[in-house]
Amino acid sequence: MTPDEWVEKALETYPRCCGADLSECTCPVKDYWFFKNKIADYCAKVDVCGPPAIAAESSESSGGDARFLRGQAEDANE
Repeated sequence: MTPDEWVEKALETYPRCCGADLSECTCPVKDYWFFKNKIADYCAKVDVCGPPAIAAESSESSGGDARFLRGQAEDANE
């Protein structure tokens, strides 16, 4: 999986699988403790984009945080 593919997948699943309401999460093990332990770390990593930024970003034009996740840290804060 390329960095761009990971970011797109992370941004897609973030609203469904992060937070208290997992009713939209499609992971088959979402109700088990080990999923909840792992997803918390995953969500914290994806959270750097923040929900408002996620909605505003597209795959072609990304904010600084998404560029950082895609491995383009050199210009992430410009």
